[in-house]
Amino acid sequence: MRAAATPLRRHAAALACAALAVLAVACGGGDDEPEAPLPASLRELKSRPDLRPPRISVDAAPERPGSRLVFLSPRMENTDRDGATHQQGALALDERGRTRWFRPAADGAPITDVRVQRYQGRPVLTWWQGSMAELGIGKGRGVIADEAYRPIAFVEAGNGQTVDLHEVLISRRDTALVTIYSRARRDLRPLGGKQNAQVTQGIVQEIDIQTGEVLFEWQSLDHVALDESYQPLPEEEDASWDYFHINSIAEDADGDLLVSARHTSTVYKIDRETGDVVWRLGGKRSDFELGEGVRFGIQHDARWISEDVLQVFDNVEQAKDPAKQEPSSVKRIRLDEKAMTATLEQRFDQPDGMWALSQGNADAQPDGGAMVGWGSTGAFTLFDRRGDVLLDAHLPAEYDSYRAYAQRWVGRPLTRPSIHVGREAEQITVAASWNGATEVQAWQVLAGPSANDLQPVGAPAEWQDLETTIVRATRHPYVAVRALDAEGRSLGVSPAVHAPMPPSEEG
Repeated sequence: MRAAATPLRRHAAALACAALAVLAVACGGGDDEPEAPLPASLRELKSRPDLRPPRISVDAAPERPGSRLVFLSPRMENTDRDGATHQQGALALDERGRTRWFRPAADGAPITDVRVQRYQGRPVLTWWQGSMAELGIGKGRGVIADEAYRPIAFVEAGNGQTVDLHEVLISRRDTALVTIYSRARRDLRPLGGKQNAQVTQGIVQEIDIQTGEVLFEWQSLDHVALDESYQPLPEEEDASWDYFHINSIAEDADGDLLVSARHTSTVYKIDRETGDVVWRLGGKRSDFELGEGVRFGIQHDARWISEDVLQVFDNVEQAKDPAKQEPSSVKRIRLDEKAMTATLEQRFDQPDGMWALSQGNADAQPDGGAMVGWGSTGAFTLFDRRGDVLLDAHLPAEYDSYRAYAQRWVGRPLTRPSIHVGREAEQITVAASWNGATEVQAWQVLAGPSANDLQPVGAPAEWQDLETTIVRATRHPYVAVRALDAEGRSLGVSPAVHAPMPPSEEG
C-alpha cells in the first residue's frame, strides 16, 4: 500500500500565490518567457506565460475520451513554496487528463469545490473562494459564473457569518445551502476540559442568492451533543475545540437535509421544519445496525444516489500501526429506514491503496460509475459502473484538491485565442491556446504578408492540450491561428503576430 504524500501538510491550505490576471493576451516573440525554467511539476505555456497550471500525471486513461470534463481545485500544500512561480486555482481536464481550462486564484485566495450546477435554468460553474482562517476552515463566499467564466452572482452568508470552503450547493429553488464554522463558549469539564472553553460548531444556512436573505439556519450545538465527538480536546490554552467539523450538505427528496461531520464520524438526517436529528448513520450513536464493511471514519461528502442508497467518501480513521492503515474508499450503502439496517452495496477502492487523511468526494455518474477525488493525496479516479478504472491520475506532490467532479460543460470565453510564434529561417513553431474554450478540436495556422491578408498554411492540426504546438513552413511575416470545432467551423481567430524572416535571410 502506498501512503499519501505528507497528508498533514496537504490539509493545510496554500495561500502564497501571486495575483495574476485571467484575461487572455496575444503573445509574440520570446520576451514573455520566464527568466528561469519552471519546475518540472508545472506547465510552461509560451502563448500564455501568465498561466502555470500544475502538470497532471496520468496512470490510466481511455483511448477515446468522452464529453465529460474533470473539475479540480489544485491547492498548494506548502505556503513557503515560491508563490510567484506556483499557482493554485480552478482546473478542468478532459477524460485523458489534458487541460481545457485553468483559472489562477486571484490575490492568493484559494479556490475549492469547482463544479457545474444549475442556476436560473442554465448550467453554471460554481466555486468557493476566500481565505483559510485555520486548518481546514475557510472564510469566503461562493462564486457563480456563466459559460464565459464571468461571475454573475455571489453567495454570502447571513447573520454576521461567512461561508466556509466545504459546501456551496445550489438547490432546485435557486437558493444556496452553505457550510459555516462559528465559535461559542461551553462547559467542557465533563469531558476533561475547562469551564468556559471555546467550541467550534457547524452551521447550515440556506441563502436566497438574489437577496442574501437567510431562509433557514441549523446549528450543531443545538442538536448534536459534545460527547458525540471523537476529536481530542486541544492542548493549546486558547484553542477552540472543533468538535463537529461539518463537511457536506445534501437534500433528501422530501426536502430534509443530509449533513456529514468529520469529527463525529457521523452522517445526520436533519428535519427541515424542526431542525431535529431524524437519524444518525455511523459514529457513537448510530440509529442503524451497520452491516459488514459499512463502518466509516472521518468521512466526507455524503450524498443520496437513489431513494435508499447513500454514497459516502470513507477517509478511514488512522490506524495506530501504519502497516495496518486501510486505504480510503467510496461506499454505497443501502439504508432500510423501517428495519434500520445499513448494508454495503458497492465499494470503489483507491487504486494504489492510498489513504486520504482529509478532503475527498465521489461524484456519482449517470452510467452508475463515479468520479472520485482522493482529497489530500492529490489523486483522482474515474470508475465505470462495474468499478473498472477509466481515468487514474494525480496532481504534483505539492498540490491537493478538495474535491473532483466529472461533468459536461461547454465553455465559451469572450477572449480571443492566444499565440506565440518562433521562427528559424522558413520554419515557424506556433504555440496556440484558448483557455476555457472547450469546443476547440483543431487549429488552423494562418500566414500572410500583412495582418489583414492571411491564408491557411498546411492542414489543421489536432488540438493537443491547453497549448498545442504546430510546426509549419512559411516565409510570410504575419502569423495567426484559427480555432476549429469538431465540424471544422471557425470558433475564433487569434491576433496576428509579426514573425519576420531573419535579416540575413530576407531577399
